Amino acid sequence: MSSRRSLPLILGLEFYAILCGISVLYSLPQNGGRFIYPLDDTYISMAISKNLAQYGVMGLTRHAFSFSSSCPLWIWLIAAADAVTRSAWWVPLALGLAGGIAAIWMVHRILQSAGRGGSSAILGVLTFVLLLPSPRWR
Repeated sequence: MSSRRSLPLILGLEFYAILCGISVLYSLPQNGGRFIYPLDDTYISMAISKNLAQYGVMGLTRHAFSFSSSCPLWIWLIAAADAVTRSAWWVPLALGLAGGIAAIWMVHRILQSAGRGGSSAILGVLTFVLLLPSPRWR
């Protein structure tokens, strides 16, 4: 891939990294220097994933299955990472960022296959990054 054709992707990834970095750096002082997830869904997913990784039970407790999440694939992804990292706090953040990077790459590929290049591809990728669910400050 030539550097000229990959410019929209590079700019999109840089823009995404800047937005996410600013969001995290903005939130840390507001939370006593600790990283806090803005929604309880993440903590529920982390609890289910920990139990799945450590005890083989997909539930809020290690004692019984409970249907507490509408995203079983997400639970399995976190559980796989938890098996390696021992339930690190940053796993959902890293997986979410990786998903964002993959989505930006896919948009870039779609624009390329549609014959979009130059400024229209750059605008398309940057617009997608702005619309992509990512950490935002309130």
